[in-house]
Amino acid sequence: MNDLQEQDIEMIRIRVAERLGWRTMEYSRDGVLVGHPPGRRDIHAVPSYARDIRAVWEIIDLLEKWCIRVSIINEEREGLVGGYAIEIGRKPNLLSRATNRKFALTMCLAFLDVSEAQLQRLGQTTLFSRTTYR
Repeated sequence: MNDLQEQDIEMIRIRVAERLGWRTMEYSRDGVLVGHPPGRRDIHAVPSYARDIRAVWEIIDLLEKWCIRVSIINEEREGLVGGYAIEIGRKPNLLSRATNRKFALTMCLAFLDVSEAQLQRLGQTTLFSRTTYR
């Protein structure tokens, strides 16, 4: 359960957002990462997937919608939760597994470990429609 540097966590956030369909991301003048959400033309702040538990549930909901199992395991140390292990898929065909002390970051690491090819084999050609606008 290595501690990642802040710039590594930010790169994970960007990679997750790209995989979820965010487009044209950049930092605003005041340092906020903004972009076009999936299926939208307007600009919004990109969620901090690697830091925000509420944002990371978007990934879990998506995987469950596709009937892909997500297992969340609390790892204990001295009787307290010392970290998390997240498994995507079912054994013996586990798609990915990640561990870390922070839940949102662990979910992002596990999600990024699932390749696009694996998702396509599960019948998902794209994560979100990139042509529909609201």
